[in-house]
This record gives sequence, C-alpha cells and structure tokens, in this order.
Amino acid sequence: CHPMPLRTDDCDAACLADHELQCNSLGSAALLWERLTFMGALPKKTENFPFPTQTMINGEIVTLEGDQAYEAADYRQGGVPNNRGGSYLTMLSSGGLQFGVVNTVGNFGTVFVDQSYWQSAIAARPSSAHKGYLLGGLVWFTIPFSLATALGLASISLNSQMPPSEAGAGLAPPVAAVVLLGQGGGFLMTIMLFMAITSTGSAECIAVASLMAYDIYRKYFNPDCTGSQLLKVSRVVVVIYGVVCGLFGYFLYGVGLNLGWVYSFMGTVIGSAVIPVSCCLCTSYMTRNGAIAGAWVGQAMGIAAWLIVGSTVCSNGAMESDFTATSEFPSCETGVLNVTTLGNITAQTAGSTAALLGSGLVAYIIATVEYTMGKEKPFDFEVMKQGIRRLEDTKDELPEYEMTAAYLDPAAKYVFKYGWMYSTLIIFVWPLTTIAWGVFGKDNYTLWASLAFIWGCLGSIIIIILPIIESKDSIVKIFTCQKYVAPEDEEVEKPAVEMETAAATA
Repeated sequence: CHPMPLRTDDCDAACLADHELQCNSLGSAALLWERLTFMGALPKKTENFPFPTQTMINGEIVTLEGDQAYEAADYRQGGVPNNRGGSYLTMLSSGGLQFGVVNTVGNFGTVFVDQSYWQSAIAARPSSAHKGYLLGGLVWFTIPFSLATALGLASISLNSQMPPSEAGAGLAPPVAAVVLLGQGGGFLMTIMLFMAITSTGSAECIAVASLMAYDIYRKYFNPDCTGSQLLKVSRVVVVIYGVVCGLFGYFLYGVGLNLGWVYSFMGTVIGSAVIPVSCCLCTSYMTRNGAIAGAWVGQAMGIAAWLIVGSTVCSNGAMESDFTATSEFPSCETGVLNVTTLGNITAQTAGSTAALLGSGLVAYIIATVEYTMGKEKPFDFEVMKQGIRRLEDTKDELPEYEMTAAYLDPAAKYVFKYGWMYSTLIIFVWPLTTIAWGVFGKDNYTLWASLAFIWGCLGSIIIIILPIIESKDSIVKIFTCQKYVAPEDEEVEKPAVEMETAAATA
C-alpha cells in the first residue's frame, strides 16, 4: 500500500507480487482492524522522518514531484494523541468524548430550535407522529454509526491522501468510496448527498417561509390576509432565503470555515435554547422572561467560554499539552483568536457546555424569582386548544378521536418512556459498556462492525420499504386508476382496543 518506502533488499516472487497492488480493498472487519492497527503502529512522518520521494502506483515505481509530493499532514498514519494506546479502535478517547458532547448539544439544539422539525410534527397524524419520530431517530443513527464505522475508518486504514482541510470538510467518506469502488463509489456518494441536501434545504425553505408568512406578515402586517396572499409571501421568502443561504455559504467558504468547524460551533450558538424550550413544552412552570433570558444569556455565556478557552490554544490549533514544534510553529503561541484556534474541539466543547448549562441555570433562577414574587402563574395548556386561529375553517382529514386527551395522553407517555430509554442507552449505556474493552481486539471490533452493518441494513429497509407498505392502498389506486376517497368521506370507526387502552391509561 502506498505511501511506502521502496525495499532495497531482495524479495521473493510472492513478496513482489503482493506489492504490485495498491491498498484499495478491505474484505472484512478483521482485515480493517488489522489495517487500522498497522496504521497506528507506523511512526508519524515529520521533518526529520519525511515521506519517500518514490512510491508504487498501479504496480509501477514513480517519482513524486511538485504537487504530487507527499505532505505529512495529508496522511493519518501514527498514533492518535489522547486515545488509549494511540489507537482509533477505542472508546477511551478525550477527543471523542469532547466531540460527543458537542454533537449531543448541537443536535439537541437543532431539534428544539429548527422550525422544520416542529412543522413536520404538527403536520403529522397524532397516531403516527410519536412512534414515527422515535423510529426516525433510530434510523438517523445509521449515519454517524454505520457510515463512520465503514467509510470513516476505511479512509484511515487505506491511508488515502486527504489534507486536514478536506477531512474537516467532511470528505472522508467520499474519498474512501472512490478508493474502494472507483468512480461508481463517487457517483453513489453524490446521489446520497444530493438527496440529503435537497431534502434538508427544502424543509428549511418551507419552514422559514411559514415563519415569515404566519408569524410576521399575518401577525403584524395583514391579520385578515387570505390563503392566496400567504402563498405569495411564502414563495417570495423561499426565493430570498435560498439566495441568502447560498451567499452565506459562499461567505463561510471564503473565510475558511469548513463543515466540521460550523458543525462543532453549532452547539455554542443554539445550545442555549434547549433547556428553556423543552421546559416550555414539558412543564407549566417556565415563565416567559425565564425562557427568553435563559436562551440569550446562555448563548452569551457559551460564546464567552468559547473565546476564553480558544485564547489558551496554541496558534497551530493544538492544546499546549499536545503541541509539537515545527518549522512553521516553533513554539506554542497562545492568545491568538482565529479560525484555527477557535475551531479547537476543547474550545467548542467549553462553549457548548456553558451554553447548555448556563441557560438552564438562568431560566430556573428567573422563573423561581417570578413565582416567589407572585408575578406569574402556571401556564394553562388548555388555552392551546382554542387559542390558535386557523386561516381557513376546513375539516381535518383524520378521525376526531385522535385529537382527544384520551388518545394523546398515552402517546405522550409513550414518547417520554421510550425517548428517555433510547437516549440513555445510546448516549450513556452503550459508550460506558464498551469502555471495558479498552483498545478493541479483533473479535470486539468484528462484533461492533457486525452491529453497524445490521443497523444500517435495518435502517435502509425501514426508510425504503416501510413507506411503500404504509402507502400500498394509495399506490394501488393510482396504478389501477381508482377514484381517490378523502378520509373524511370514509366511515371511520375508532378501534375498540385502542379506546379501552386509552381510557385505562387516562
């Protein structure tokens, strides 16, 4: 596998034959484990131990010159700092723990702050929303779990040429796919990314358009507007928002903020809204001032912590304890705030944690003070049943019993029960259980990879096959040219079993 120094001693025919092929295939989890172990055991390339000027490509020895010359930063060989045994195959990783905190806070923030999630939940039928969201979350876990186990680790084990800027931009999976599958792998990755990006972009455009149309235009400018007027406003907002997003993305690229940097920074910016918003939904004792102050003050606390810790980072982006002198950075210079230092995972972790915990503390203090002084009373959620004015008085296309408390209360209990259980399992129980493995042995990693493979396959089946099964009646009517019958025109009877269960639960 290249890059590798040329052998000067005599090799037998079998040895030469083995080295005529590049390392562009990984046949099993055991082989991937061996490759990762080998890559971790290699010495890191430095100025005193540079890469060779020649290598073997497609069975031929070539001399690398100019842009083709190897750069030490382009390859992942050598141990990983602050990982048990310097291995990639371990859960005992300070960097991994910090990224886990940043990832958890940031993703909680996107769910609670992103209007597209709320819009989808409101539009979904009550009978399927609670189970659908939990199932969707488990299917989504395939992305960080299965893709990281497969393509993420494959890009390292193959020692593919990938500068840090490309790795930070999220190009590790495409690089591994191209090396393993050739142009077909790149084509498949392009399709997957295109579908994901267009789906997300569409949801965001619609969400922002709805906010502007209903919460701003209708609320403050034209309370008596018609549906056609709201539709026009929404279309204009979609166009404007699309252009703004494109320009903003180009701006981020121009100043050197890649996907990894923005993703890690997400928790610092929006993590402060998680506790205030969740308390508004799950308890009647969160006050208006407490929620607003908690979100804004918590964000300020997160940004302050991020800047303070970032100022202690060395100018090359490493913490002082991990600093290695080079010709470009002969010493650890701190006090510099730039893209490199502020992108350090420790600084991002400090910002995310301060934003999350600080917002909760501020919200709790203000709410407690207001209740103690008698300025606030517990919120009555019954107001929500008649306090939302609809634009058009049309009949809902769902049975009326699905909107009753007897039906919705068990669904809420279901969400709390299994939501907390799944979250605790994935965030705490699973990682803590694998700590006992230390550095994964071949058998342990094979078990891990097998679970990732099964999870990925089940997720694919659920997200592809299950919608077809649920919509089979509509699909049959389309292909057989049968007349569509609206749900309100059908005679819908409430299932007796569900009624009894809901009544007993209530």
